[in-house]
Amino acid sequence: MTKKNKLLVLLFIVVISSLWLLSKLDFWTIKKIQVKNNAFVTTRILTNRVSTQNYGDNILYYPSAKVRKVLMDNIPQLRRVTIRKNIFTHTLTVKVKEKEPFVNIIFYPNYYVVSEEGILLNVDPSGNVYDLDQLLELPILTGIEESLLINQKKLPLEYTQLLNRILRKFFSFFGKETLKLDVSSKHDIVVMTDDIFDIKIGDIENIDEKLKVFKVLFKKLKDKKDDILYIDVRYPAYPVVKYVY
Repeated sequence: MTKKNKLLVLLFIVVISSLWLLSKLDFWTIKKIQVKNNAFVTTRILTNRVSTQNYGDNILYYPSAKVRKVLMDNIPQLRRVTIRKNIFTHTLTVKVKEKEPFVNIIFYPNYYVVSEEGILLNVDPSGNVYDLDQLLELPILTGIEESLLINQKKLPLEYTQLLNRILRKFFSFFGKETLKLDVSSKHDIVVMTDDIFDIKIGDIENIDEKLKVFKVLFKKLKDKKDDILYIDVRYPAYPVVKYVY
């Protein structure tokens, strides 16, 4: 190796070492963590998860990808997370997208907000339910025992399937906030429409056929819906329409 090449190698080592030492200075300390777009997961929970006490306070070495994975693996309410580092303001910005609220389950004084995946959105990591600023206008699931939800993070799968296979199908006929799904008996499921009429579904068997029959009946009878007490499609080959008079 020539003398010139040796000098170049030495210079390279000096530059790299200097940059490494500079990157370790207190100047790069994270000064602020901000959280955006969270409605269900509290800011306290998120900031505790991304705390510099767990991952170091140097913004250049902060493991954003690792922390993002930790958040996604441990907070089921989250659909997407991005973590941005601003080296000029020494700020970490945690931007989240949460799962969408789908239904309310109300047990006075408690209530649960549930996503279409069955995630209990207003439940903390310890399983404690907490109130939101106001009750969201959503369809309501009734007839489920609160004991199935206490200290849980997710609705039992069978009820999630009922929500998606039955309740969702009626969104095109009625306003979402006017609907209630009563699952007090899995063999006598009822969709209730606010101050209009009930739809008796029975069990979930042949649900697609039952929905097709209801769609045909509703199309014919929607101008008389105020006079209907219930529509019974438990036996789709023999549907029943009961009027109030």
